[in-house]
Amino acid sequence: MDLLKQDHHLFAVSDLCPQKRIQTKYLPEVPYIYRWWFPADSLPMQLLNQYISNHPEDIDMDYVSKCLKRQIFGEKEYYALYVGKSKNGRNRFTEHIHGPLRLSTLRKTIAAILLLMKQEVTQVNITNVLRECYFEWIELKNNYTDDSELMDCFEMMAIAIGYYPLNMEGNNSISEEWKKAIMDKRKELKDYK
Repeated sequence: MDLLKQDHHLFAVSDLCPQKRIQTKYLPEVPYIYRWWFPADSLPMQLLNQYISNHPEDIDMDYVSKCLKRQIFGEKEYYALYVGKSKNGRNRFTEHIHGPLRLSTLRKTIAAILLLMKQEVTQVNITNVLRECYFEWIELKNNYTDDSELMDCFEMMAIAIGYYPLNMEGNNSISEEWKKAIMDKRKELKDYK
């Protein structure tokens, strides 16, 4: 994704979502590629670290250390764990932050992680995990976004050259056991009442 040499925009999700309102005015209603950055002490990172320590034979740590993107924002360490694309980035962000599970695979994956970590799955708990994150959207220029197949290609390229353990579909860099653990829990989930 860094190979695209496009404009990157980064926001703390807590700044975009103070209290109950979403400040979507900062997010354009255009297609873009985006990443979610999770703090090193977040629930997804705790589960990933627990999985790695319990199944070291399933994960090539040299590969993970080269491909898992890490940044310091403020004084905390963050990891890019999820990448996606959207025809309308503002709407997609809103679906990820507050939408039903059926509209957001990221929310569904966070819900599965809550189950795996023996925590209650609620809208609030999922949103609280996401509020700790940074959201980065990448503005694509030169009319790349007019072609949905090309957008799909950019997303798959980002997944292929990085290590995004919360992306399940088309992700060959994660182990089958990790994928199965998440997918089995995702199948158990129903939408909110």
